[in-house]
Amino acid sequence: MIPLMFAAALVDTIIAPDDWNSVIIHEWGVITISEEMFIESVPDQEYSSHPWNSPSLDDKAPVVYFYGHDFHDAQFTVELSSGHFTEVFPCPDDFNPDDFTITWSILSGCNMGEYELPPSVLPENRTCSGWAMDEWRNGAAHVLDFGNGIMDRFIFYECSIPFDVDNPPYPFTRRRGLDSSFEGQVLVFSNENNQIKITLCGADEIANSSPEMVPYSRKTVMETLCEWSNGDMKSDELNDLWNTWEDYVLSGEWHGDRLLVFRIPVSTIDRMTTIRLESPQDPDIVISRFYLGMVPFSWIQ
Repeated sequence: MIPLMFAAALVDTIIAPDDWNSVIIHEWGVITISEEMFIESVPDQEYSSHPWNSPSLDDKAPVVYFYGHDFHDAQFTVELSSGHFTEVFPCPDDFNPDDFTITWSILSGCNMGEYELPPSVLPENRTCSGWAMDEWRNGAAHVLDFGNGIMDRFIFYECSIPFDVDNPPYPFTRRRGLDSSFEGQVLVFSNENNQIKITLCGADEIANSSPEMVPYSRKTVMETLCEWSNGDMKSDELNDLWNTWEDYVLSGEWHGDRLLVFRIPVSTIDRMTTIRLESPQDPDIVISRFYLGMVPFSWIQ
């Protein structure tokens, strides 16, 4: 992992005194848009969708970490507004993929520093979905004891949320991928002669046919993510997030002329999924959710 220097105000914000009665939950992930919606928005694109298919937002690689006060005999629950789970890790014994909720029983979540978990206690299927999970457990998040000798540093799930193509959740739009009224910044990637270039702009500038693009810079991306996070995530978490997705972005294999990357409003995420931790200790719970949207875009003249 490449060490990066960020502004002091944005670097690791989690310093939990032993007597702090708050459990801090950090969740990061990426929302992608289904190909049905994207291709239908591009003129002259030959595509025939099956009548039973509906466009969806796919919640990819959301990773949940716990910090702050230790907790015991807890239950962590993810609830979907609609749709279905596509991946779960570690998988609870009573998991039913048709359910809208999934709950993990956690015997304890404890601060053990950077203690390296031995392979014998890690859950099976350590690389499900092809993700490089070992990198996600390198930090100092709480060690979670799931019972039966199974321990890890994170919870992982993926899900797919369908929606009405004529009424996608803000800030997504059918024709442009991203609502021009979106107030956040957007990282725009293009693949020009097998070279990935990048620019940072507002949503209303995306359709500009000749933006000033510069060669890809990881430093620029990380500084931008750190600014978007505004202290909601640790810098190591932002590194893990981008390490997970950088190959996809740089491959240029995404459909469309450009790839848009932006922070999705927390209110949008909370309408798609909700997360909660319940414990007999009844600690204060502080939740931070940081999601990027990754949407292909074709310039329509």
